[in-house]
Amino acid sequence: MKKLLFFCIFIAVAMNMNSQTEDFICATPDNTTPDPAGAFSYSIDTTVLSNFDPVVFNVFFWGINEDDGTSTNKLTQTMALKAIAELNIKYNDANIFFKYYGYDYIDSSQFYTIYASCDGDPNSPCFGSTLYVDFPTFINDNPQYNSANAIDFYIPRHTDGFAGYGSSNYLYTVINAGSFEGSPRVTNHEMGHVFGLIHTHAGWTSSNYCEHVTRDKYLPNGDLNPDFNADSAGDWVVDTAAVPDFRNEKCEELGYPYPYTGCPEAYKNAYIDEGTCTYFGDGDDCLVPVAVPYDIYTEDVRNLMAYTHATCGLDLTTGQNIRMRDRIENSIVHYQPVMNTVPSLYEPYSGEYINGFTITDTQPRFQPGFDYKYLTCYPDGGYPQPSDYYDTSFSYMEYVWWYGFYKDIEPQYYNTIIHKNGYAIRIEQLEQQPRKCWNNGIAIGGTVIQFNDEVFNSNVTITSQDSTAINDTELIEDLQPGLYNVIKNYQDGRTEESVIFKENN
Repeated sequence: MKKLLFFCIFIAVAMNMNSQTEDFICATPDNTTPDPAGAFSYSIDTTVLSNFDPVVFNVFFWGINEDDGTSTNKLTQTMALKAIAELNIKYNDANIFFKYYGYDYIDSSQFYTIYASCDGDPNSPCFGSTLYVDFPTFINDNPQYNSANAIDFYIPRHTDGFAGYGSSNYLYTVINAGSFEGSPRVTNHEMGHVFGLIHTHAGWTSSNYCEHVTRDKYLPNGDLNPDFNADSAGDWVVDTAAVPDFRNEKCEELGYPYPYTGCPEAYKNAYIDEGTCTYFGDGDDCLVPVAVPYDIYTEDVRNLMAYTHATCGLDLTTGQNIRMRDRIENSIVHYQPVMNTVPSLYEPYSGEYINGFTITDTQPRFQPGFDYKYLTCYPDGGYPQPSDYYDTSFSYMEYVWWYGFYKDIEPQYYNTIIHKNGYAIRIEQLEQQPRKCWNNGIAIGGTVIQFNDEVFNSNVTITSQDSTAINDTELIEDLQPGLYNVIKNYQDGRTEESVIFKENN
């Protein structure tokens, strides 16, 4: 059999990451209530993680504008899709997937800026616009701004005293527009809270909850190590190190009271090298009677749930991924209303399937954040509409595909992620089986153009094809090695082109 290589253009290998250089304040308080007995495995085993089935969550976005609908940084669909892409890129390792469910606006000058807290003075600019009291009341009193079947992201133009908020007790987050549009760090961090993760430094100043450095659960003789508490203190995750609040460690040392609002910015992240994401402080784990110096590596500084530089805090550990999955399974009644199915990821978020596309906006478009591959499929009798997700009876050519898209495609190309007639879709993060074959007609004829120099120029050989030849499933297989453009003509006047490069045997 000839070796086939389909020539395709993947658009934008790397996403433009507009990173924020400033650090951020998360308004989510850390819960120090002990875990229910048997609810969490505390595993750090990748095999355990791989055994979790995929789960899918709907996500909806609300931009909060002034009363007249204006904003200096108004939410757009591209911004929302970018967030969906970033969430999938970060959480797919945990077999957690997100389905873009749409976006809308709330026109409310009252919450154009949301304040972390207020002094209660009715004349204060923050009065009636606080995160913990006023905004939840507003959402509860206005159900039209609360998606019953999606995790809601509320995006005011400004926040005061915090950049983001998320909690496993609620199915929504609040993130200011600048942080939302910038680095994915804040968006991903708050989603971690929604699934039960807390800050890696939780309990660092508390004698009751301070996490100890040791990761040895057992002593050499097999007895339990009395100093081991990684599964019952701190963030309750064994493969995240005992760490301080990197952002405020020096502020604590100098006696500034929590939440360190009076601490000068010069003292923030004082013991973190931003360029290398390394820790050079001399803090300890408060173990009594002899405290142990922290043992902190770059991966600990780079953890998504740490308070660290924006350019550092990006990663999750296996243990954190497993803890999220345990939380979802243990609280399925809580999460079920906002969950979707794997087949939903193969449905476009806009557009429709028709015989031909004369208006660009009618094309079925798919959300970014996945590695898509589209494989040539040959159903018996054709599929005027894409086949059902569970229908895999069609044949397809594994090594012949027309086009695809990388998960980190740049936002300016989102509208090119479409489903082209004649192909089935494979989402590489999910499975190897392609789905949703769409082949809505038999071509009435066509043309095979061979580029004789194997480059795109005018030195070509053009061969006309009748209906039988152009629809022959062996057409591509029988071509000699080289560069081709295969053009199919249909009864309704549309044409479809496939550029193919075949290597030598």
